[in-house]
Parts: sequence; structure tokens; C-alpha cells
Amino acid sequence: IGDADDDPVDKEVRRTLTRMSGHAEEQCRRFALISMGQVGGRPGDDPDKPLGAAPEIRRFLLKRLAKAQKGYRPWVALSLGIMGHDLMKAGEEISDDVTAVLRSKLNAAREPEDFGAYAIALGMRRDEGASKYILKKMRKWRGDDEAIGNAVLALGMVGNRDAVEDVKELLQDSLARPTVHRQAAMCLAMLGDTSLTQEMIAGLKDHEASKAERMAYATAISYVGDARHIDDLLKLLGSTALDHTYRGFVAMALGQIADRGLEPWNSCISCDVNYLAGVETLTNCDGTGVMDRR
Repeated sequence: IGDADDDPVDKEVRRTLTRMSGHAEEQCRRFALISMGQVGGRPGDDPDKPLGAAPEIRRFLLKRLAKAQKGYRPWVALSLGIMGHDLMKAGEEISDDVTAVLRSKLNAAREPEDFGAYAIALGMRRDEGASKYILKKMRKWRGDDEAIGNAVLALGMVGNRDAVEDVKELLQDSLARPTVHRQAAMCLAMLGDTSLTQEMIAGLKDHEASKAERMAYATAISYVGDARHIDDLLKLLGSTALDHTYRGFVAMALGQIADRGLEPWNSCISCDVNYLAGVETLTNCDGTGVMDRR
């Protein structure tokens, strides 16, 4: 509910978040940091200075980033990414200084979760110049699925098509790594590349492919969303040569291609949720919660 103008209630919101980001239990501090980024990029109703507090919030987050301990650095980085994204969405210029700091932190990252967070933050800020740094650092963390998955997702956010060939190669080599394969497919979809769809459909037809591999192919197809191959998928859906499990993967792909929304259908539920207080109807280890379903 907070924003970046100078209304008394918004000042109080920012003071409370500032205090809680340094003096609360660990997860509350992390949530407060993310909230500060959201507040800093949200214009208020003040016609003269709807974003009057944005510079102050930016300085606060940069100071926290410089002093953050392990475990908090990714949260501050993501907060700066969110703030930059929301400012651009509001038609505002974003700070080159913040982008330069995030690039520097990315290059110096020693932990995979830090690297992934800096990459995502730069992706949210659509920093095209960051692509070469992300690709270079990916080699260091090639064995960490989460770090590589976040990095390729960031490349898609940046929108630099120079990364397409590298991501294609990663997609083809990551069938046994579902997180990486899924994020690489999403990246190619965001970059507007659909050239591998036919190969992925052939993978679905391959009787030698494992269940995990076919799931990876179907997920990738659904993210790329190439409507030219709907007829091929419909034939697979009705094929008696495939059992119901594999046809289910095909149905999933068709459903996601047909979805009008750019975001998953359950994004309105999962966005900003306090997942630490989640109940099993939202998410659970069986994968049957509302947030687990695609």
C-alpha cells in the first residue's frame, strides 16, 4: 500500500520498512527489503512529486547492498531490480549508478545465489550491456542449476538477441536438468526465437526418450508457444502410440500455447504471497497445490 510520495502515511510506511529491514527476524527483514523496492518504484498521488522519495530509497538500498551480509545480498539486489523495473514501467529514467554497481557485484560474486540475484536484477532493469557479463560468469557456475537457470532467465528479460545461440546450445544440453531447460526455453520465448520447436516435437515422439526428457520437451514447447506447430501437437494428443502420461504432457503444452495471458494463470495468487505462511492448498510437496499447478 505504500508509495514514494510525501504523504504522512507513506512516510510512516517507509520508516517502518527501514526499521524492520535491520531489526526484525531474518525473513521479515528480507521481505522488508523487497517491499522497499516496490515502494520506491510506485508513484504516489502527489501531482508535483509522485516519486519524491525514490532517490532516498535508492541510496538506502545501495548502502544496504554495500554492507549486506551473506544471505541478504540477493534480496537487496532483487529489490533494486524491482525498483528499476517499476520506475521504467512508470515512464521514469533509472539510475546508471545502480546499474553499474549491480554489474560490478555480478562480476565479483562468489556465491551462486548472489550471482543469480544480480543477473535477475540487471534483467529486470533491461540492461542490454549486462548480457556479455552474465554469459561470461555462467561458465563459472555451470554446475549450479539454480544459478544458471536464473542467469538465462535474466538474459531473456534483458532482450539482447546476441545471446540466442548460447541459450540454444544450453537448451539442447540440459534435458536432464529440468530447471535449466525450463528457464532456457522461457529465455528463447522472450527473445522471440522458435526455431527449435520442431526438434522438441521430435523429442516428444521419440520412444527412447525418458519420461523426464519428454516432460522437458513439452514444457519447452509450451513456453516457446509457436502456434505453427499446433497441428503436430494435436496429432500427438490423439496418437494411440503414446500412453496417457505422454499425451498429458502434450495437452499441457497445447493449453499453455492457447493461454491468452503472458503470465501463468495462477500468478495473481502467487504474486507477493507470504510463502512461509502457506497452506497445503497453495503449495505442497506432492505438487498438487494451486501454486504448483501449471
